[in-house]
Amino acid sequence: MIKVVDQPDPADSWKAEWFTKIGSGYAIERTVTLKGYPHIPAATYNCTFTFSNPNMISKTDRILPDGRYGLGHVEAKYVVQIAG
Repeated sequence: MIKVVDQPDPADSWKAEWFTKIGSGYAIERTVTLKGYPHIPAATYNCTFTFSNPNMISKTDRILPDGRYGLGHVEAKYVVQIAG
């Protein structure tokens, strides 16, 4: 699913519908697809994905009684082995 949002106006504003609310006690998993490579050689690859909070949303605005908005700096590191 691709989520399209308008540019914030003013620049430091935000809307809850831009984000996915994660229910209390739940986690979220994402799959990243990289297109444009007809063949990836067999090897072990180190991958890092960095996601940042775009507007410095306060903790009280993102932590709710029924869940939270997954914001803030997240750095995910993976070791991927691709077989030939």
